[in-house]
Amino acid sequence: MKRLFFVAFALAACSPSGLRVATTPDATLAVAGLTREIDAVRDLDDVRDVADLNGTLAVATDRGVLLFAEGDERPTRLLEGLPSPDVRALAAHVDGSLIVGTTEGLARVRGAQVEPIEAPPVGELVALASTSDGHTYACGATGLAIDHVVDQSFGWQTFGEPFACTGLWPTPEEHLWVGTTRGLLYVEGDVVREHGETGGLPGGYVRGVVPAGTGRALALVQGPSDAWIVFFDGERWTTYTVPDLDRRPVGLARLGADAILVTPDHAFVIREAARATGGVPLRALSRGPHRPALSYRAGLGRPAVEGTLERREPAPLAAVPPNAPTVAAPGFGIAHLSRVGTSASFAKTLGREVWIADRSRGVRALSESGIGPHRSSRSLVDERDLQIAADERSGTFTIDALGRVGRFRDGGFVPVATPEGARAWALASGNRGLYLAATVPTDRAAIRIYRRDGENWVPVVERRVTGPGTPTTLVEPTAEGGVATETGTLAPDVTLVSLPFFGITDDETAWVAVRVEENGQVRRKGVVQLSARTEEVLHHHYGQPAGGSGALQLPDDTNNVDLGQSGFAWFSSVVGAVRLGNSQSVTFGEARGVRGEVVSDVLVGTGNRVWVAAAEGPGYYFQQTFEFRMPQAVRAARPLALALDAVGDVWGAGSNGLVRFDGTDWQIYGADVLPVSSFVDLEADPEGRLWVLAEDRVLIVGPGRRIEE
Repeated sequence: MKRLFFVAFALAACSPSGLRVATTPDATLAVAGLTREIDAVRDLDDVRDVADLNGTLAVATDRGVLLFAEGDERPTRLLEGLPSPDVRALAAHVDGSLIVGTTEGLARVRGAQVEPIEAPPVGELVALASTSDGHTYACGATGLAIDHVVDQSFGWQTFGEPFACTGLWPTPEEHLWVGTTRGLLYVEGDVVREHGETGGLPGGYVRGVVPAGTGRALALVQGPSDAWIVFFDGERWTTYTVPDLDRRPVGLARLGADAILVTPDHAFVIREAARATGGVPLRALSRGPHRPALSYRAGLGRPAVEGTLERREPAPLAAVPPNAPTVAAPGFGIAHLSRVGTSASFAKTLGREVWIADRSRGVRALSESGIGPHRSSRSLVDERDLQIAADERSGTFTIDALGRVGRFRDGGFVPVATPEGARAWALASGNRGLYLAATVPTDRAAIRIYRRDGENWVPVVERRVTGPGTPTTLVEPTAEGGVATETGTLAPDVTLVSLPFFGITDDETAWVAVRVEENGQVRRKGVVQLSARTEEVLHHHYGQPAGGSGALQLPDDTNNVDLGQSGFAWFSSVVGAVRLGNSQSVTFGEARGVRGEVVSDVLVGTGNRVWVAAAEGPGYYFQQTFEFRMPQAVRAARPLALALDAVGDVWGAGSNGLVRFDGTDWQIYGADVLPVSSFVDLEADPEGRLWVLAEDRVLIVGPGRRIEE
C-alpha cells in the first residue's frame, strides 16, 4: 500500500489565495424567467459504512446491508438473521467473513449463513475495523474493545481507558488511529499514545484520519463552531485551514499517495508541497508543543455498557485571523478534484478507491480516473407511486417502498421515526399538517391514521374493516364483563395487504385506498372512508354490497384521490374520472366527454377547474363540461400525472417529458433540456419544488432564481 510522505517548508509571508469552487448544476430548466436547477434522489437509505467483501461491496444502512456484486447496479438486501436491521458498522475479516454491527448486537456473515456473535461492551456502536493479523476492533460511546478468543469462543475485552469514539483508521503497519470526541489515540500493540487539545490539537472531535507513515497522520478535527486540518509529523501537531472554502468538510480519506478532503458536494486533493500543482497552499495557523503525546500501556477490562455518542454536524473550516503571523510548518497544497455529490455524509477508503455516501443517492467510488456512478437501492423508485407531502411548516416529506418516512433537508432525505407497532404506507397533507396512513402487523384488519405533531406522530383515528357484509356490529366479551362493538365492511377472510394512497379533508376525514388478499389473490378494492367523528366505516368499491350505509359505487382500481373541491372527492380510474359527493357516484367517461376514457390522474386546479390526464391528452372539467381543445404537441405528450405548483401552474409528466400551463400558454420540456424524459408520476411541494418520478430516479426541479439579463 502506498504511503503519504510529506516534506517541510516555510510558507511565504504573503497570504495565499482563497479556494472557491463554483458549483454548476447537472441540468437546469428555464421557466417563466427563472432558472430552475435539476437534481435527483434515488433512495431513503441512511448509509453508515462500507466494506469490501471479496469483490462484493457491502453497504451498512438503517434497513440492513446492501450487497452489490461486482458490476451490478442493483443490490441484494441482507435483513434476515441480523440482530437488528439498523446496521451501524461493517468489517471485512481476513477469514472471508463479514462482521455486521447493529444497534442490537453483532453477526458474522459467511455466504448465506448469518451467525450472531457477542456484542462488544462499548455502548452505542460507532465503528468496526479488522486488521490483517486477524484482530477486530470495535469502538463506541464508551470506548474501544478488541476481540478476545478463549477456548475457541469469540468474545471482547475493552482496551484502554473509557472514552467516546468517533472512528477507526488502521495503518499499513497494523497500528490503529482511534478518533474520539476529545482527540486522537494511536494504538501500537498494547501501547497507547494519547493526543489531545492540550498537546496541540485545536479541536477534540475527530472526523477523519489519513495515516502518513509510522506514527504520523493527517486528520480533520473540529470544535463547536470551526474545523481544522491537522498534521502530526511524529514530533508535533500543525494546524491548517483553507481560506474561502465554501462548504463544511465531512470527511478525510486516502486516494493513492494523496489525502482527499470531502465536502457535501466536492472532493479536494491534498498533497505535500513538492507535488502540489494548481490550487492553493494550506494556511498554517499554529504549531503544537514538541512530543505532546501521553503514552501508556493499556490493560484489558470489561466496564459496564452504557452511553450514547453525541454526533456533531460538520463545521466550516476556520477563518484566517486578521494579521495572522506566518507559521513555519510542513507545506501542503490543496486543489479541487471532482464534484462528488449533493449531500455527501461520509467517505472511506477501500483499496484504491474512496467510497462516498451521498444522502438519498447511494454511494459512489472516487478513483484516480474520476467519480463513478451511483450505487443505490432505489427504494424511492422501486415500482411504486411517488408520494410527496408537507407538514404545517411546509417541510417536505416522502415515504419509500419499505415504509420509511423521510424529511427533505440539506439536499437529501433524512429518515424520521415512524410510529412503533405500525407499518407506514402513505402520506397526505391536510390543513393541520402532515398525515400518515398505516396498517397494524398484529391486526391485519386495522387502519390507523396519524398526524405529525412536532417530532412525534399523534393518533387521529383507528378503525377495523372486517366484518360480514354491509356493516355488521361484532359483539365480543370484554375483561370487565361487558361487550365491545366494532363495525366492519370486509368479509372475515379478507385481510389488508397495503394502503396505496390516501387523502385527508379539513375535518380529518380520511379516504384510504386498500389492497386486500381475498381468496388467495391480492388486488385493490376501492377506498375506505373513516373519521374520528363517527364509528361508521364507509367502503366505496365496485359491486354489491358496498360497505356502510352511505357507501357508493367506485371502481376497485382507483389511482389517486383529490379532495380540493369542497364537498367532493375525485378519483382516476380506467373507466374515467369518478366524482363522489352529494350521496352520488358519477363516472365521467367517453359518454360524458372524457376522450379515451382511461384517466391516470385527476387534479383540482385553480378557478374550480378539475384537470384529468386522459388517454388522448390532458383536459379539464369546468361549468359541467369537459374541455380537451389543447395544442397538438400537448395532446401528443400524453401526460400520465398532474401537479399544481406553488404559483398555480399546472404541470404534467409522461413518457415524452413535461408540460406546463400557466393559465394562458403551454410549454413543453423534453429530452433536449432534461437529463431523462420518461416519467410516471409528478408532485409539487409548498417550497416551489417539483418532484418527478422516472424509472431509476426522482428528479428535483428547484424553485428557481431569476435569469440574469
